[in-house]
Amino acid sequence: MPDFSEHQTYRSPSQFARCIYVHRAFDADALIGAGTVLAPADVLRLHEIGGRIVISPNFDPAVVSTTKSAGMPSCPGVFTPSQAFGALNAGADILKHFPADLHDPAAISVWRAFLPTTAQIAATGGTNAETLSSWLSVGVDIIGVGSALFKPKDDLDKVRPNARWKMSSQF
Repeated sequence: MPDFSEHQTYRSPSQFARCIYVHRAFDADALIGAGTVLAPADVLRLHEIGGRIVISPNFDPAVVSTTKSAGMPSCPGVFTPSQAFGALNAGADILKHFPADLHDPAAISVWRAFLPTTAQIAATGGTNAETLSSWLSVGVDIIGVGSALFKPKDDLDKVRPNARWKMSSQF
């Protein structure tokens, strides 16, 4: 998997058009997909346009099954150990711990005691540069950052320096 992945949040029909654009621009360098995928039909549409990962805010066995049948990684949202095991048993590749800011990072260290050692966990929802090291120190594999970097109306001139500042504060 590439070191960078990007997903477009599915809140409007234009998301798929943006996904096509991003896919064409960065296909070889990034894993492009869609977030907030809630239905099997959206999984199939994403696959048709070249999307390569499905990210959801919830765990829906039908979405995971359709995603896996299409040959793409599945990253469903989970918040409890029961949801995590259900998602893994359904074939999920990555567990999206969401919304992460409603749990203390220490919860993930407890999860790590009983989840399979191969389980990958992404913390998203309220993560930011200030909490990055806390999440990584407890065994989170992936950090999803969105609202800490930009708001829906922000343009690239505002997002780019903000992203550089946030990342440079940690590395």
